[in-house]
Amino acid sequence: MGVSDNVASGEGAPLTQDVKARLDTTIVKGMRVIETLAQSAKPLGVTELARMLGLHKSNTHRILNTLTELGYVQKEQETSLYHLSLKAWEIGCKVINRNRLTRAARPLLRQLNEETTEVVFLAVLNGIDILYLDAIDAIYPLQSGIKTGWRVPAVFPASGRALLAHQPNPEQLLARTVRTVPQAASLDVRMLLEEFEKIRRCGFAITIGGWTTGRNSIAAPITSGGRPPLAAVGVGGPTDRLGPERLSALSKSVLNAATRIAETFGSDESVHWF
Repeated sequence: MGVSDNVASGEGAPLTQDVKARLDTTIVKGMRVIETLAQSAKPLGVTELARMLGLHKSNTHRILNTLTELGYVQKEQETSLYHLSLKAWEIGCKVINRNRLTRAARPLLRQLNEETTEVVFLAVLNGIDILYLDAIDAIYPLQSGIKTGWRVPAVFPASGRALLAHQPNPEQLLARTVRTVPQAASLDVRMLLEEFEKIRRCGFAITIGGWTTGRNSIAAPITSGGRPPLAAVGVGGPTDRLGPERLSALSKSVLNAATRIAETFGSDESVHWF
């Protein structure tokens, strides 16, 4: 399937024909090349990129040449393979450094990290996914399993469930997730909705396993101005350190961090999250 037939939005969902008709297809193709290179663990060649995106090699080559001239892509002279330059990272840093929520949360994330000694994170809801805006690793020399910039289906981790539970249309979001995310096809929507009711009552969510086997997490939504929460703060770690009992014991700390971040960020409804 070509890019023009299945252009993904920022939420990873196919766009309607009406929306696609209003898009500049050249820009769309260029952005898809950038996204594909960003997601690839290795540099890619013209043939492989063209196959992955459903484009002609000549079209792919022209796009790569343009992106190279603009400084977004670099070509390895020895292999003729392409990878992203640091320009995308530079732009991303400027965006995240201007983000009021991230700035408000960072000191409190540090405090929560020192208090729990586990990885702590700040995540936002984006469609049916969560996007990690910030993360601080555990004190222990182990991989956290969470990195800034990662995107995962919201229905699996605690942060995603904490946010989905407070949305005005959780049934629609779950239905879309089950329909479009292969790993979610077998989820019991009725049981999830019951769990969402519990999350709304207690103020936090806990997941065992979640998106990554062997890793558990707890998270609480960050509310501001009476709107549905778009962000959550949480703690995660391996099962042997963060079993159900310890997760429950951390609930007070996580809830306190969420409340303090909201207070620091402000409650003015006219202020946007981003």
